[in-house]
Formats: sequence, structure tokens, C-alpha cells
Amino acid sequence: MRKTAAIALLGALSFTALAACSKPEAQQAVEEVQETAGELASDAGQAMSSTAADFATSDPIAYTCAMGTSLSVVFSDKTAEVTIVSDSNRKVSLTETPSSDGTLYQATGYSFKTKGNDAWWGAKEESCTKS
Repeated sequence: MRKTAAIALLGALSFTALAACSKPEAQQAVEEVQETAGELASDAGQAMSSTAADFATSDPIAYTCAMGTSLSVVFSDKTAEVTIVSDSNRKVSLTETPSSDGTLYQATGYSFKTKGNDAWWGAKEESCTKS
């Protein structure tokens, strides 16, 4: 919104500059406004790309756990979508919760914790590794 207001302000300023200047000066003022508008548009595009990246999801990550559980996990903004491959592809959506050590995702009856390349699944904290 501020970028749109800035472009409108630049347009108004360029009109004022055109009224007060000779033809070569007016052309230079128009070129400067066009350059500034292009820079603002580029900045806005980069900001939009950055915001979209914040909400992007990961590719599925496969985990094999110590008691034979196979998981496929997709991480996104504050959630982990877990597919329990070894249990008829049951899907569970977990929400990130505060943790003093690593990243913890929980839902009623389920938990998944990650720390670096290590992970733990379920109430028994079954040790898992990326596969």
C-alpha cells in the first residue's frame, strides 16, 4: 500500500516538475520518475516472493523409526503433516508447540520432535532417522 502511495506521489511530483521545467528538463524528470517507479515495483516483487517463501512447504521427508514405523513428513509454516506409511498411510496434522530443545509438533495422541537430523515419534518417543 505504501509503495502505491509512493508511486502516486512521484507521479504528482513529476507533473509539478514538468510544469516548471523546459522540455529537456521535463524529459529528464519523467525518466527519473520511471526509474524510481521501476525500482519500487522490483522491491515490491521481491517482498512478495519472500512472503510466499515463508508459507512454502517442504518436500516430503521420509523417516524410518526404531520400532519399524515408517513416516513421510511435510513441514510448512508451524505445522507438520505426517503420513504414517506403515499404518495404511494414516495422515496426522501436528502443530508446532514451544519446546526448550529442538522443534516439537503435537496433536491429541501424537507428537513428533526434531533436533538437527534426529527425530522422535509418538508417546514412547520412538527414535527415527531420515531415510
